[in-house]
Formats: sequence, structure tokens, C-alpha cells
Amino acid sequence: ERGLPKAQFEIGYGYACGCEGYKLDYQEAYKWLSIAIMNGVDAVTDLENVKTHLTSAQMAEADKKIKKFLDKNKK
Repeated sequence: ERGLPKAQFEIGYGYACGCEGYKLDYQEAYKWLSIAIMNGVDAVTDLENVKTHLTSAQMAEADKKIKKFLDKNKK
């Protein structure tokens, strides 16, 4: 579990750059980078960059996905 936040960051980064086998998807990048930050990863700069590619509506939709993920994965 100690590696989980790093994996969350790597997923977000992959979506943000469309690399590492991930399709470019800024909403998914926003979701995973936000979750990684909540778990202690220093990825604020990465998240701010992703936000420049999203509308407010897209961020709101991604926020719903984050909430759903967090609700599903409560300890």
C-alpha cells in the first residue's frame, strides 16, 4: 500500500501526457493526480497544468468521479 500513491501519480501522469501506454485524457489525469495529492504526493504543479486543459464543467465531472472512487475505496 505504500506504493499506491506513487502508482496513482503515475496513472495521472500517463493520462496527462498520453504516454506510458495511456491515451491522452485530461479528465482522467485530473482525477488520478487529485487522488495522488490527497494521499500525500507532491503533484500540485502537474495538476495545475492539467487544469489549464479543462473547462469548469469537465473538472466538475471529474470531481464526481473522484468522489465515486473515494466512496468505493473507503477503508
